[in-house]
Amino acid sequence: MASELQLRIGQRIKARREEQDLTQRELAELIPGKSDGNQVSGWERGEHRPSDATLEHIAFALEVDVSYFMAPEPSSEIPDVMGALGDGDRLRRIEHKLDELLDLLREGPEGDAADPAATSGMPRPPRPPGLPPSDEAPERTDDEDLGEGARREDAG
Repeated sequence: MASELQLRIGQRIKARREEQDLTQRELAELIPGKSDGNQVSGWERGEHRPSDATLEHIAFALEVDVSYFMAPEPSSEIPDVMGALGDGDRLRRIEHKLDELLDLLREGPEGDAADPAATSGMPRPPRPPGLPPSDEAPERTDDEDLGEGARREDAG
């Protein structure tokens, strides 16, 4: 009895040969060696399997990759993702919880939504030395804005 792989190879040889409008004899003539129409017929019926080297020649003649003959059929079933997640009530509870979390992130704790540390749940990192304690930058004088080099030019 022929193996599943042997039958698949034969079925695909036949299907591709017919797509190319070739007879079994014409395909055999495209394959180097001693292949004939009867041998092609045997492959297509799954009676025997072509050698790996012959299968490569068949793939070349039929303009496909060798993997075309061996790969399993793709599954036509669509996975049931919703079923895997459970019933509708469970999904509604998850959606409700996500909505609540999004609302909390948008609002932020006590009006401090602009502070990423406040909404992330992570503690705020310590301030580097030399920075003022508040979030607002100190006001600068005109001399500070111009920088050290600009003050020297004005002075000289």
